[in-house]
Amino acid sequence: RIPKILAEQAQKDWLIWHYTNEEYGHWKYCTGCGQHKLAHPLFFARNSSKDGYYSRCKTCKAAASRKAKK
Repeated sequence: RIPKILAEQAQKDWLIWHYTNEEYGHWKYCTGCGQHKLAHPLFFARNSSKDGYYSRCKTCKAAASRKAKK
């Protein structure tokens, strides 16, 4: 389990570095946590909105879902 977590975090770190330094990426504001995150399927779920992603990041959506189930 630990290597999978490390691999996922390394992939996220590389994506952020790549789209910040090498290529201009599309960044999106999360209405849940208030952070700007890379508009990429690793951070935002797909949607049929204009830019193709939900307004909340996956982390915030999961937290809201867990809270609603309680």
